[in-house]
Amino acid sequence: MTPEGSGASTADDVTSSHWSDLIAVMNAREIEMAALVGNSLGGLTALDAATQAPERVVGVVGVASGLSDFTRETTEQTKALEKEQARLEGADPRDPGALAEFDIRLWVDGPGQSPARVPAAIRQAVLGTATRLHAASRVDGHGAVAKLSTCELLADLTCPVLAIAGELDLADVVETARYLEANAPNARAMIWPDVAHMTGMEVPDRLVTAIVDFLAPLDRWS
Repeated sequence: MTPEGSGASTADDVTSSHWSDLIAVMNAREIEMAALVGNSLGGLTALDAATQAPERVVGVVGVASGLSDFTRETTEQTKALEKEQARLEGADPRDPGALAEFDIRLWVDGPGQSPARVPAAIRQAVLGTATRLHAASRVDGHGAVAKLSTCELLADLTCPVLAIAGELDLADVVETARYLEANAPNARAMIWPDVAHMTGMEVPDRLVTAIVDFLAPLDRWS
């Protein structure tokens, strides 16, 4: 399960590839190599780029990251959430507010967690974005249909990878971090017991420290 979109940016109704778009942006900015940091879909995009264009990536920090073509046994928790999401998306009329509130319960509070677990300001900030994302007038692009063989390429991924996940997030996210640690030769998982999906909003100072400490030993690449 992934959020339908990210941020306040808009898109055209076209098919695109996140990782190749990322490389195109690097090309346009004349960035030969980069360390990539991404949350959720951003982490997935960074890992795709690192496996598809390894000469362009010196390191990856995936925060609550997904992983292309990683198949796992679906947990009962995930099945129940997917069923609820399908019910909300199939409602007629569609209720953007209900969908946004579902996103908040899932991605901000964490599955089964109390709404009081995180500061109200965080919930409100994400609720505003989620409501816009579910608006009937919003146009989204479409991901490329072709599946990437990211998992097959992990064994050859030599750049360092830090996979950060919170135990209050979906179990699939934690499993992905541990899979990366076990299957990429230079990967390490960092599992935090007290956060869910929006790690950078919940514990920004802790996350910045982890990223800076991860990048510090790397040879300068620019």
